[in-house]
Amino acid sequence: MGKVMLTLVVLLLGLSAVEACWPSACTVPEALQNRTCCPYFNGSLCGFSSGRGECQFQNLTSESVTVDDRSAWSKYYYDYTCVCKPRYYGPDCGSCSPAYEEPDCTLPRRIERPDITELNAKQLKAFLADLNYCKWKLSKEYKILYAGDRLFPETFEFRECSYYDLLVYAQYYAQRPLRRGNGFTDYNFHYESSGFLTRNRAMLFYAEYLMQLCTKNQYFVFPYHDYTRSKNCSICTNQYMGESNQHGELHPYSVFSTWRTFCGVDSY
Repeated sequence: MGKVMLTLVVLLLGLSAVEACWPSACTVPEALQNRTCCPYFNGSLCGFSSGRGECQFQNLTSESVTVDDRSAWSKYYYDYTCVCKPRYYGPDCGSCSPAYEEPDCTLPRRIERPDITELNAKQLKAFLADLNYCKWKLSKEYKILYAGDRLFPETFEFRECSYYDLLVYAQYYAQRPLRRGNGFTDYNFHYESSGFLTRNRAMLFYAEYLMQLCTKNQYFVFPYHDYTRSKNCSICTNQYMGESNQHGELHPYSVFSTWRTFCGVDSY
């Protein structure tokens, strides 16, 4: 029973991290004070008039309070949130789930995920250009919690960030140590857990959702790469992800050479 419960907690922490970015409409003082995150879509809360979802009360159990805010996302911060009906997705239920096509979410969405080395020159150029564009394009839909005490919403400080950096933030949020009482454990449920594969799949869908919002292309997908086809990293070239020198710095001809990198520590 203990292993089953641990797996459940791991899965919840991982999946909650996938949606750990705050909807912009829910970062205003009124929403935080009222503990309500039910943005409007098509003229009604949660797209209710369009049959997409409704604003519902989310019960927060005492067990959730004692574990970690991620295990009760987003109930830890909001009493009322949008609950989308099947086929709909997003904080306002304004998008389709990954299995359905926009805009009505009625047609099944089938996309073939190619190996990046199988893309032709035009496709590869478009993919890299989309990544670079979304690295700098600020998101209109979401913000990140930059500072503040999680117990006191009036101290929260939100910041805008790019679509790509929203994904980075979600990854960071997921890998923080598990909170227990007034301290943290040494467990990392991001990579070192039985729920990793399921969480990673959900994170992939979330990453593509953000890229689709950014590029306004519902058919955007991340290609995969089969490393077993070559002994060395065949995509570590300026044609693909970029060459690096002995110091780990990317070649200036790489599209990613202008991206800033930094190392951080857990300080939540």
